[in-house]
Amino acid sequence: MQTGAVRGGTDPAGQHAANVIRIPPLPHSAQRALLYSLAMPASRLSALVLTLIAVAALGLALTLDVVGKKTDGATTGVLWSDEAAYHIMAHSLAFDGDLRYEQRDLERIYAAGYGGGPSGMFLVRNPDDGNLYYAKAWIYSAFAAPFVRLFGDNGFFVLHALLLAAMLAAGFAYARRGNTEGIASLYTVTFVLGSVVTLYFFWMTPEWFNCALMFLATFLWLYKEGPPATAAREVTTWLDRGWTDYAAAAMYGIAIFSKPPNIVLLAPLLLWQLWNRRLVRAVGCALVASGIIVGMFGVTHASIGDWNFQGGERKQFNAVTSYPFLSESQTFDSVGIDMITNLEDFGAIPPTDTLLRDLVYIWIGRNGGMLLYMFPAVLALLLFAALPDRKLRSPHVLLALFCLLEIIAIVVVVRGNWIGGGGTVGGRYFASVYPVLFFLIPAGTRALGAAVSWTVWGVFLAQVVLAPFSASVRPSGHTKGMPYTAFPTEMSILHNLPFNTNPSARKVALVEPAPFWVYFLDNSTYLREGSLEGFWVKGGQEAEFILRSEHPLATITLQLGNRTKRNTVVVRYGSQVQTVEIEARQRTTVTFATDESHRYIDGPTWLYRLSVSSSAATTPSFDTPGANDLRNLGVLVRPTVIAADPAS
Repeated sequence: MQTGAVRGGTDPAGQHAANVIRIPPLPHSAQRALLYSLAMPASRLSALVLTLIAVAALGLALTLDVVGKKTDGATTGVLWSDEAAYHIMAHSLAFDGDLRYEQRDLERIYAAGYGGGPSGMFLVRNPDDGNLYYAKAWIYSAFAAPFVRLFGDNGFFVLHALLLAAMLAAGFAYARRGNTEGIASLYTVTFVLGSVVTLYFFWMTPEWFNCALMFLATFLWLYKEGPPATAAREVTTWLDRGWTDYAAAAMYGIAIFSKPPNIVLLAPLLLWQLWNRRLVRAVGCALVASGIIVGMFGVTHASIGDWNFQGGERKQFNAVTSYPFLSESQTFDSVGIDMITNLEDFGAIPPTDTLLRDLVYIWIGRNGGMLLYMFPAVLALLLFAALPDRKLRSPHVLLALFCLLEIIAIVVVVRGNWIGGGGTVGGRYFASVYPVLFFLIPAGTRALGAAVSWTVWGVFLAQVVLAPFSASVRPSGHTKGMPYTAFPTEMSILHNLPFNTNPSARKVALVEPAPFWVYFLDNSTYLREGSLEGFWVKGGQEAEFILRSEHPLATITLQLGNRTKRNTVVVRYGSQVQTVEIEARQRTTVTFATDESHRYIDGPTWLYRLSVSSSAATTPSFDTPGANDLRNLGVLVRPTVIAADPAS
């Protein structure tokens, strides 16, 4: 057979010349590059892969059409989540050198093409000078400001790309202390890019910044120890010196100012110094961290006249309420929504039943569970727990314990909103805990764990991360179908779940005065049906919804209306299931005794989760003369309730 050809026939004499596919030889330069890469040492090949990822991210950051992605018709030119606050603050620092809100700040937003304005911006009025200042932690915007000055909005992503490169380099250096170069690079890429945190790279908010700070700070002090189960070695590099502990404390201090619950993860560094009888270093690290924290809050106090940037005369402004200085009549007093959070508002322990549910939700919740959105962190905990020779007296044990403690602290301190608000995807408040768990991956780890992690990523997160802008503006879109619907809805944070970004799906009153409200959790209904006091479930689908009442309920009754085909309808409430057969154009009812409910902390009120599925699917335009309705209708649901006797 001739070199460079693949025969399609079976004739040994080669008569079927027409079936011969000739493959052109590679250019000599390409051949040399391929041979060089195959002969390249594993360490260089791994470093090359990580470098190419970092370079690609930087190229994306420099060329991304930021405004175009946010004004493509789907997003209507509105910055999502907390982006507006950090975006306008970074521009003020970059071009004015201050944190004061002025009309020119607003002009820059509209001049850039954001037709919806800085929707979600927080401002506070200084009681001493009457000026308006930005009411958010300013450190992320301060780091972004030089890049914004050079590259405009792309500057945010240039900063993110540089932080990505730093995390890849640090993660690889740490992991290869106890693993081969291939495994080290594999797990580094898996952790840095294999979770929902990658989505935050595309947000002009502090999540990616906080993630990088916590990752790099933990790397600095833990590099000396190496991964769990690493053999002891002599001090050999500049990263093995004591200065790294002070540098880590400084980075922790910045991260704590940016997100105060991060103070929990300063403890392992300090305790490890005390455990090893390095009292002077422990005190020094504590002083460095506290000095940075106090200094940054001091800048806040100098600006807004309050140590707490969430206190004082604080308001939120959006495209509906409008913005101060948009016109002469629109002032801080006349527009906006009061949004004050004082320190005493934090720390109230949730009811025991709510807390226990939350401790389950944070792992397997549909909207923020770490198993779904941050699986590499779960994998790291499992790999560490499975170590046969795990040492109890190790910094890694401290790290694991305090990571779990911070997760619990977030649930308690930010109760009712530990996911991070209705505009988030995944639990963004855990973006500071997630990177720290990387350092629990043991020495001698096999590639299988990373393969499982990427499989989970493909099942749950590929649809999100590969479409970051559309996923961010529609944060609940992916949760409304399988495989997400197989996991429980976090009912204890109902008002802050992503589906609340659709006003027609939240707190819907079917009758007035409303004895209950309906929350639609998926796309399997057509929402409220005009004057019919009910809603249509789509044909051939199952709709999940929550009834919320200010009083405990004794019974819930659903009236089910059918159209033109015999219909099998299945209704579920908790562990109770009722299946009914409804003839064409008939109605029936199902009633449940409400033995299963969730107490919601807002009120308090009571929540009841139900689902209704319809086997039949009909289209009015096709089966009803004169109808102009092309919807896929299944069954009409009209809920009614009976309140429980307060004396019972």
